[in-house]
Amino acid sequence: MKRKTYFGVSLILAGLIVLLVLYTSCTPIARTQMNDGTMWVNLPDGQELISASLVGQRLCYLTRPMDSTYVPVRKTFTMQIDRKSYVIFIEHQND
Repeated sequence: MKRKTYFGVSLILAGLIVLLVLYTSCTPIARTQMNDGTMWVNLPDGQELISASLVGQRLCYLTRPMDSTYVPVRKTFTMQIDRKSYVIFIEHQND
């Protein structure tokens, strides 16, 4: 009876390890898309988001320095390949 219990526990642990390795080997964009989730990107201080694009499994975005009168905002980039996911860019004012 103990052998069956050890065998069952070892199968469960092996399955969990395989799932963990597969999940951590994905890029953050792939994980966001798999989970229908949201990814947050904190832009460097004083940078304003101009555009964002998805190239393969890479998120590319263009920024520029903020004007002194610009008010930082949150901007949302919606990705819809198989499922809808979001990338939210957070801008910060220079201190």
